[in-house]
Amino acid sequence: MSANKTEQVQCPPVTALVISLPADEMAGHEPLLNMLESGQFPELSAIILVARAAPLGQKVGTGLAARYQAVAAQRGLKLMICGQAADHYGLRAPEARGCGVELTGFMELAAVLESEAVRAGRERVLVW
Repeated sequence: MSANKTEQVQCPPVTALVISLPADEMAGHEPLLNMLESGQFPELSAIILVARAAPLGQKVGTGLAARYQAVAAQRGLKLMICGQAADHYGLRAPEARGCGVELTGFMELAAVLESEAVRAGRERVLVW
C-alpha cells in the first residue's frame, strides 16, 4: 500500500444495544435517540434496558420512554428490560410495561454480549 493511501477498516454492524444510562439523563439519551430515529444501525435487532434505564420501558404516552418504544415499534426491534431492574421499578407485570416491551434475564443478556459472532468480531453490541 502506498504512503498516500490509508487502509480502511470496516467495523462490524451493531446488532444489539444495551442501555444502562439512567432514564432521567435526557442529554445522554438525545444523541442516541436521534441516531436510532435516523435509521443508524440498520442491522440492530434488540434494545435491552438494564439498571436505571429500566423506566424507559414503562407504559407512558410521552417523553423518552415513548420515543424509545416508538422507534422499536417502527423499526421492528425487540425492546426488553432485564428482569431484576424490572422488579426494582415495578415493571414485572405486563400492564406496567409499554406495548411490546418484553422481559429478559441476565443469562440472555450475557448470551448477547458473549455471542460467537461478537467474539469473532462479526457483530458488535453497543453499550450506552
